[in-house]
Amino acid sequence: MTPAQAKKKYTRIVAFVDADGKTKYNTFLHVADGHALQEFAVVEDTTKKRAEWFAKMLAGALCRIVRQQIDPSRRTNPTNPRS
Repeated sequence: MTPAQAKKKYTRIVAFVDADGKTKYNTFLHVADGHALQEFAVVEDTTKKRAEWFAKMLAGALCRIVRQQIDPSRRTNPTNPRS
């Protein structure tokens, strides 16, 4: 899975208008577990550009985690199982 695919599948950016009439954005981690859907707020009340940047970074991190779980030889520090 590429970071772009992970971003499309696992992140969601939601726009809303605050009390002052300004448009703000939230970035969510979007996880489907069987039939249940869970969303975790990662960044709240920010600009669209910042929300999109966080979604991109989150997707990249998810891809690295998945690759390390599948292929332990790709770990940055092979002596540390948590790296």
